[in-house]
Order: sequence, then C-alpha cells, then structure tokens
Amino acid sequence: MTLKKDYRKVLGVSKDAGEDEIKRAYRRLALRFHPDRNKDAGAESRFKEINEAYAILSGKQSEPVIVPAPRARRQESRAMTDWASVVAGIWQEMEEEKHNNMYR
Repeated sequence: MTLKKDYRKVLGVSKDAGEDEIKRAYRRLALRFHPDRNKDAGAESRFKEINEAYAILSGKQSEPVIVPAPRARRQESRAMTDWASVVAGIWQEMEEEKHNNMYR
C-alpha cells in the first residue's frame, strides 16, 4: 500500500498557496538542496523529492514516473543491438545471393 505524499508540506507551503508562492518555495529549496551545492548525504534524495512535489503541484506531471533500473535499460539496449546485428546479417546474405545470381 502506498501512502500519498503531501507535496505542499514537502515544499513548506500552506494549502491555500498560489502558483507564485509554490514557485518561490521550490526555487529556494532547489537551490538549498541541489547536489552540486549541498554535499550532505540526504541532499540528493531531498532534491528529487522537491522536484517531484513541484512537478505535481505546478501541473506539469500528473503522477510520479517510475524509471526502470539501469540494468534493465542496458539489457534492452543489448537486445536491440543483437536484433540489429541479426537483421544486418540477413540483409548481407540477401545481397550476396543477389550478387551471385546476377553473375551466374
């Protein structure tokens, strides 16, 4: 069971906060917790949480996006590369056969 996050609480704004107040809070917190500026252990995860909250509250995103793990992407990429090499091999065989049939 997943619990819904209170995104307004993440940004530290009230429930009746307007777009400008949400934007100001986001910018202030994003600068404070940006991984390039803040080297604390939890700064990067807090920065991601702040970005998610702003994306939801500003209407740019309707729900959190689940990103596949890097390992899954590498396997998918490898599978596509293997498939491409199979197709390239078939194409080369067809071209060689066509060439051999032309000069018989």
